[in-house]
Amino acid sequence: MNILTTIMSKPVNGKQAAAVNQFQELAQTARDAGANRVNVSRVISGQNIGQLQCRVFTDDLAHAGKISAAMWSSDTATLSMSEEHPSGEIVGLIRSSVIYRALPTPEADPVMGTVLGLQPHPGNGPQLEERLAAWADLWVEGGAMQSFVTSAITGTNGPALFLTVTYADWDSWGAAVSHTRGSELMRSLRESSNSAATVMANIQLATL
Repeated sequence: MNILTTIMSKPVNGKQAAAVNQFQELAQTARDAGANRVNVSRVISGQNIGQLQCRVFTDDLAHAGKISAAMWSSDTATLSMSEEHPSGEIVGLIRSSVIYRALPTPEADPVMGTVLGLQPHPGNGPQLEERLAAWADLWVEGGAMQSFVTSAITGTNGPALFLTVTYADWDSWGAAVSHTRGSELMRSLRESSNSAATVMANIQLATL
C-alpha cells in the first residue's frame, strides 16, 4: 500500500521566497531519508491560492513514519518552529493511500497538475473509487503524464478521495481538457442526476 503524505503551508506575506526555501529544504530531507518521490508545488488556482504543498510518496505507513520523523527532527523544521516570525505556517497534513494509478510513476517531475477532492456520500465510496479510476485513465488518454487516485487515511473530516493529474507542460493540459470534455464518460456524468459525492477541493498546482 503506497502512501502519499501531503503537507500544506501558508507563506507569510513578504516572506514567500523564504517559505519556499524552507519547504525545499524539508523536501530534500525527505529525499535524503529515503522517500520514493518528493514534489514541492504552489497552488495557483482554486482554494488556498498561494499555499505551498510538499507531497511525499512512501512504500507504506511504516516507511511514511520513518520519513516523517526525519523531516520533523531536521534542522529546518526545528528552526521553523522556533522562529519568532516564521516565513510560513503549516496549515494541514493529509496522509492517504494510493488506490489506483493510470500509469507507472514517471521519472521526470511534472510542470503542473490538478487535484480534485471529493467527499463520498454514504454508500457511494466503492462506486466513486471506480469512477475516479475511469477518470484517471481518461486524462492519461488525453495526454497527462500521470493520474492517480488516493483515499484519505488521516487529515480530513471524514472519508475523502482525491484524483491527481500531472502534466509535462501546459499544452498537454489543454489537450487533455479537450479530450476529456468530448468523451462519453464526461457526457454521461454531466447528464446524471445521481450525485455520489460533494466536491471539497478543485485546485491547480505548479511545481517549484
